Amino acid sequence: MKIPSPVGEVKKGSPALSRYVINTHHLLLSDELEDVGRSSIVVEDGFIVDIMDKWVSNSDFVFDAVLPLPVNTHVHLSDLRIPEACIGLDLPGYVGRKGLKHPLIRLYREPLLTSVSLNKLSILYSVGDYQELPDTCSTYESSLESIDTIYIGLSRPLDWWSTGMDELLSIASNCGGIGVSNPTVIPSWMLEPLARVSRLYTVSAHVSETRKMERVGGLHYLLDHGVRLKHVVHGVFLEDWELRRLADEDLILVINPRSNLWFTGRIADVEKLLMYGGEFAFGTDNAGCFSLDVMVEADLFYSLKPHISPKQIIKGLTINGAYALGLEPKTIELGREAYMLGVVLGLPGGRTWNINASIVKRAPYSPKMVVFKKDSIYIFDRIRQM
Repeated sequence: MKIPSPVGEVKKGSPALSRYVINTHHLLLSDELEDVGRSSIVVEDGFIVDIMDKWVSNSDFVFDAVLPLPVNTHVHLSDLRIPEACIGLDLPGYVGRKGLKHPLIRLYREPLLTSVSLNKLSILYSVGDYQELPDTCSTYESSLESIDTIYIGLSRPLDWWSTGMDELLSIASNCGGIGVSNPTVIPSWMLEPLARVSRLYTVSAHVSETRKMERVGGLHYLLDHGVRLKHVVHGVFLEDWELRRLADEDLILVINPRSNLWFTGRIADVEKLLMYGGEFAFGTDNAGCFSLDVMVEADLFYSLKPHISPKQIIKGLTINGAYALGLEPKTIELGREAYMLGVVLGLPGGRTWNINASIVKRAPYSPKMVVFKKDSIYIFDRIRQM
């Protein structure tokens, strides 16, 4: 079984996939993401049953590196229905309360996801979707379930001023959590119900995406009223003491480099966040303007911040993203379910001076990658497509 399925096709639960063996030059093991070098991995019935520090003959796959699956912690999947609608608009003109996006996503409701989008999403362990239309969460969840990707819908009431506790709980239950687009539009009497919901479900918020959002202090408006956030998004203009507060409260900051640069010309001060002991993850934000490839975000971020450890970037791309969505990370360890990404990086004999840097810089453009999700295998082979 050298190639168990053709490009883009998925084979689930067939007898041929009940057992497979992977040889890899580099393996990022456990939550430490330790590169244990040349290894082989044996998977049976969707579980890792053996990890050896050598290669075995007659393996089914050979890679330069195997790592945990990435997580797209922040995306607006509704944007996929209105591609490039953001062109020529500033942030308020596109996503503000009177922005172009909102009437368009209500006008064009089909298709929710194209086959190309599903292919991109199949690479992920999970996706955190800021969903403007809470009634579509179940459809998105069903679509992503078909590709074994966990959908966490973070939606919100259409009108905070006319909602109540029952509606908040219903949205959080149906979608997976609450995503606050602009904290300061929430009336003060809704903060206590939101705080109660945040003890049961994942709650997230956009903060400090623009200078105006920073001036009105949305982060503290929520935290000071007892809302327990799992993560915050953007944080482009957060000040020193606010970054320290994120670290002190174990709040993961989700950065979206392409979107943040497009709309504001800068990204958050991640170096300072790390200095205070904080953590970050990655998202793609407005999917209609920026592709769903979260690994491209990591590559761009590393180009902008070359002094940040590439291992820390991979952690943000994988482990931190899962924690930010309230999930247990799917690390590669003996006895665990097989959730892995195998990539061909074009390394001569697997040789590299820094495998983490090679993954960050080369994986988005890999000529071949294979996604393993228990007994499902997704193959992306650009060489065979040529």
